[in-house]
Amino acid sequence: MKKGVSWGAFDKTVLGLRAIFLILGFLFLYANHERLELSVPFLVLWLLSSFSFPLFFWRPAYLQAHFFFVTDFITTGGLSLYLTFEVNELVGGMILTSFMTGYLYKGRGTLWAIVASLIFFPALESILIESTLAFISSMINYTVMFGIGISLNMVLQSQRELKEQLRKNERQQEMIKEKNEALIQYADQVERLTLLEERSRMARELHDTIGHILTSSIMGLDAVKLLISSDKSKAIQKVGRLRNALNRGLDETRKNIHDLDPSNQKEMNLAEQLREMCEDFASHTDTQVTFTIMGVVFPISETHKRTLTRSLQESLTNAVRHGEATIISVNLSYEAEGLNLTIIDNGSPGAEAKHGFGLRGMEERLLTLNGSLDVSFSDEGTTVTCTIPMKGSDSAYD
Repeated sequence: MKKGVSWGAFDKTVLGLRAIFLILGFLFLYANHERLELSVPFLVLWLLSSFSFPLFFWRPAYLQAHFFFVTDFITTGGLSLYLTFEVNELVGGMILTSFMTGYLYKGRGTLWAIVASLIFFPALESILIESTLAFISSMINYTVMFGIGISLNMVLQSQRELKEQLRKNERQQEMIKEKNEALIQYADQVERLTLLEERSRMARELHDTIGHILTSSIMGLDAVKLLISSDKSKAIQKVGRLRNALNRGLDETRKNIHDLDPSNQKEMNLAEQLREMCEDFASHTDTQVTFTIMGVVFPISETHKRTLTRSLQESLTNAVRHGEATIISVNLSYEAEGLNLTIIDNGSPGAEAKHGFGLRGMEERLLTLNGSLDVSFSDEGTTVTCTIPMKGSDSAYD
């Protein structure tokens, strides 16, 4: 069964040919009615049946080739054999049927129709008029018409395959278009998320940097106030150091705004950066800060350096600003499994117990590197432990 919307141009042309053959049949009956034994009305009805009955099995969006061929052979073939017998000559009634056999051929399942139209009917016609030449002539004529029909069949098949391929291409183009639109939406979403993440990162950078600098500077200025009355020259020296620290902090803030790593950090390893940070903080705040290193130093990425330096900045600032610590111990441990940074202070744990913006920022930074943050409190003070695993992380190393 063949399904479609309507007949194409070829189908309409073939239907027109059948109508022409119907008219030619009427003319033949009119010219030879005196030579025919059957009544003309009956023959006219037979002729109309040969045109119309096969169309029950071949119409727009519907084809049953087997039934079409059987109906066409019975009506048209039977009429052609009768007329051949009556006039004792070839009437060519099966020419259009041979054409239709090729035009509607559907493969091996309808191979019998080819045998019937090209061999069986020519043989019957030659027997009826007792002429071997009639068999050869009919077979040649019917074969030519069959060849024309099957050629059109192949053209139509190619067209159908081409249209189907075009439909597939259109569907694929639609799918590609939909996927492209989805990718565009996804890219927009990623861009928005990236901007939000970058804003959050910059907020943490500025909080850690500015908060650390301002805290140490404020405490340094408090110390200067006390020194002015007792030791003016030492107070002036401390103001100079505070000014230099503020200048460095300003430079670092500018570089953070432009998303640049500080150049002095790129030239130092992590241990040197943390040691310098501890010394500066101790100098500015009059806090006792000790720094120790354990294990063999190995190179790590700038991301890991930045994460741990920011973590130390936040821990030092929290210890002094919230816990009012006076003694801080910082230990950096290089281990086979990764890095451990431990900050222990003697400050009041109650003031540091709440995870504010700074601690949340530390935790988020560490989590992006599969690390962890642990904050514990006791009567002696607060312990902050930052852990970053190194094994299996290729991105961890320079």
